[in-house]
Amino acid sequence: MLDQEYWILIDILILYDIGEIMFRRTYVSSLFLVLVVTVVLRSIGDVVEEVTVPWQVLDFTNSIFLVGGVFVSYLLPWVFIPFIAGRVIDIARNKSFVVAFCMIMQISSVLLIMFMLSTGLETLWFLGIVYLSIIVISTTDSIHRYFVFTSIPELVGKNEALLNKFNSITELSSGIGTIVMYVLCGYLVAVYGYKTLWIDVLCLTIIALLLIDLSRSFKKKRLRFYKGASMNKGKQIKFKDLLSTIKRDPLVFSYLVVALGFNFFTAPVSLVLINYLYNTVDEPTKYYGFIMAISTLGAIIGSGIVATYSKKLKYISCIIIGLLGEAVAVAGVYFIIAYSNEYYNWILTLLLVTGMYMIMAIMGAVLNIGADTLFQMRIPEEVLGSFRGLFDSLATIPIALSYIVVSTILETWGYTIITASLMGIGSIIIALLYIIAYSILIKKLNT
Repeated sequence: MLDQEYWILIDILILYDIGEIMFRRTYVSSLFLVLVVTVVLRSIGDVVEEVTVPWQVLDFTNSIFLVGGVFVSYLLPWVFIPFIAGRVIDIARNKSFVVAFCMIMQISSVLLIMFMLSTGLETLWFLGIVYLSIIVISTTDSIHRYFVFTSIPELVGKNEALLNKFNSITELSSGIGTIVMYVLCGYLVAVYGYKTLWIDVLCLTIIALLLIDLSRSFKKKRLRFYKGASMNKGKQIKFKDLLSTIKRDPLVFSYLVVALGFNFFTAPVSLVLINYLYNTVDEPTKYYGFIMAISTLGAIIGSGIVATYSKKLKYISCIIIGLLGEAVAVAGVYFIIAYSNEYYNWILTLLLVTGMYMIMAIMGAVLNIGADTLFQMRIPEEVLGSFRGLFDSLATIPIALSYIVVSTILETWGYTIITASLMGIGSIIIALLYIIAYSILIKKLNT
């Protein structure tokens, strides 16, 4: 157990019954409280960037292909940087100081994007600078993510129930931080345009200050961690040894393989939605913000379910339920939009899509928590950040490819039933393949 003198009591939201909200009391360390606050603030900033930048680029250029470039710019660093970022977190002597420096870099990049957007993106050079700034933001974001991800098992050890609980609280906090912001941001972008990014700058500044203070606290030894865990590992590991660790664990390896295909088919759903809204409704940012807010509510519900039943739910159950449920919901969005002109008016289409997005978010939260716990349980702590970086690098490649492919299809031929069928059915097939593969693996492991 953790020393009680280092614990503080906070109320964490965990229920999902008919929209009512209950609070359960849970003890978390002062470090975890800081982690939660930074996750909330960073998720708010992410929403501001996610809504403001693509829609402003679309308004200035009228090109869905160039909007696809925004998404690709966010994803590129996740192909090349995460393993390095994860290794930096693994060996850093003062993680919080490293992450604070990254937040300062993000502030500079956001300010540069604001300046470029203020010019109206008069040339492609200005758009290129926006893309480069997004790459810097995404790179530094990955380091903050691994900081949070690797700190949780340092607090609770390899306890599956506690890992589920803490991972779900982190997801829950992120959802609470963004649900209102999605609605507000859609309105703010419609009224204030690129100036909405000042909210992101404010959030990043607060995160940097919190982490600088945490860094000073760490130096003064005011923080204590789970017995046996250390914030200063620094153990060297070769890349081939990390690959061997992954190959030796069939559950981790099989999930890694399936995630590649699953991401390709599910990721472009947001691009399809943006294309539909832009060509169908006036002031599409408001509708997009509302749908994303409902989606965030779904993520809160999914996180609450796992937090409530963390002792009963196994991580593999979360993965299987999440994969299949998210695949069906994503396929629903693809087909609803594809058939919208034939069978629905735009109001009914948006209502159906919003419902599917909520289900998708519930299942996505359950899936993400299960995957995080799987990795934290089965990957050695001293290389956890490096592994997560490698996983994110590999998993991002099909996402980037799918954005390029789908944005090109939308720009050239428009959205057709053929595209919806390929993407929707493909996501369901991948989920079913994982369930079959897991069943075979479990039989072999048991014998």
